[in-house]
Amino acid sequence: MKLRSPLNDLQPGFNFRNTFQYNFKFDLPFIPQIELGEVTYGLCGGLCFGTLDFYFADIPIPDMKIVPPDGSPLWRFLWKRQFDSLIFPIVPVRVFLWMLLNDRKVAKKTL
Repeated sequence: MKLRSPLNDLQPGFNFRNTFQYNFKFDLPFIPQIELGEVTYGLCGGLCFGTLDFYFADIPIPDMKIVPPDGSPLWRFLWKRQFDSLIFPIVPVRVFLWMLLNDRKVAKKTL
């Protein structure tokens, strides 16, 4: 049985791309700082859960055309809802196991 929300394609969601940037660098003892440059990530679970939160609270979704800046209230909200959507440890483990499968096997499990 598939779960469905009361939302539909005609109702607006967040109006910016699910493309967030993070400048990834870290320090290790006795090794110079390692910088991996810009890392792009998405917050699909946070955007989905956040959209439902706004819908059920009967509050319009902020009409932003650009991704909220790191540390902003909306960014923090989306990150919190992203972690909520992961349902630790079940979803991260499942996604990791799917990463080991070929695309056809993943499609059979998820579609």
